[in-house]
Amino acid sequence: MLHPGVAFRSCSDCQRYHYHDKPSQGVFGAVMERAGRKVERALRMQPTPCRWCPKIARGDPPRPTSAQELSERNAAAFLHYRRCKAVGRFPSDPIVERNAAFILQVEDEAHQDRDRVHQLEQLTMILASGRK
Repeated sequence: MLHPGVAFRSCSDCQRYHYHDKPSQGVFGAVMERAGRKVERALRMQPTPCRWCPKIARGDPPRPTSAQELSERNAAAFLHYRRCKAVGRFPSDPIVERNAAFILQVEDEAHQDRDRVHQLEQLTMILASGRK
């Protein structure tokens, strides 16, 4: 929810190519390209970004097998939800309603997490400015 670009990125692609990721800033970008070709990762020389991947739950080992991949069905349900939300119209269907309720709950939790992070950043700045 917080990083949809990563959710739709496969672990095998992440292992194979470099991406414009800045995890310390919460930015996960597109695949890097040079002269119109994807920049491949030198597998033995460069570690995969599993250590900061948002698809790996905190406390799980940082490796591709720990990632929680988005299934095709869940991806389709999420994209359907986004389309319906964009136009403000949902079909009257119990499955759509159940999925929308679940996704809305996750969205709310993600917004609360963002708010907490923002509050911590502000508190850190206030505390740091008092050290002068």
